[in-house]
Amino acid sequence: MNNFTKMIYVTNKPYDPTYSRVKDLMPIPVEKIPYEQAVQAINQVAEAKKAMTEIAQHNIDVDQLEDDSKALISTTLGESIESKSEVYHTIVLLDDCAFLFEKHTSENRELWKLLFENRQPKITYFLTMQDPKGMDSSLKEALDTVWLFGGFTKHKFSYLMNSIPHETDTYDLWCMYASLTKNQALVFFNTEVGTEVGVLKQ
Repeated sequence: MNNFTKMIYVTNKPYDPTYSRVKDLMPIPVEKIPYEQAVQAINQVAEAKKAMTEIAQHNIDVDQLEDDSKALISTTLGESIESKSEVYHTIVLLDDCAFLFEKHTSENRELWKLLFENRQPKITYFLTMQDPKGMDSSLKEALDTVWLFGGFTKHKFSYLMNSIPHETDTYDLWCMYASLTKNQALVFFNTEVGTEVGVLKQ
């Protein structure tokens, strides 16, 4: 987490007991917002990082900025902007986001496009969903890591294995998955030489 300066938690849940329990344990600031504010918030982060890049390139003294501007950029990035060489990396967690692929609204399409523009503004997206059945194939191909927590039936697991590229025998994967404890997950890491599979343990 040391490489990240802020996390944006996007959810439409009015109350999340898990988030309430762990938010104070996060070593970085967490901003909780609803989905209708997600595009605006992510664009603000990108603009703030663009401003910091220009400040560094032109060797501008941040003390010359107006206090309001400094405060806005610092709040948006989650850390003081006094260090111009600082790398500001942001986490965006999209909670229960399967509906993004089911409802083709203009806001959903805009958020969809942002998922493929994460490298330049240094944003890492985490997508959580109960059932990724409707996820577009282009996004599946762009995933770096997939975490599968327990609870899927063998039939649903077999369906998911058809969607996740891997070289491991499906039966062996099912045996690994079926033996997971409550706090474990089966993790697929996409690398340049193929997909590695392991078990995430807490």
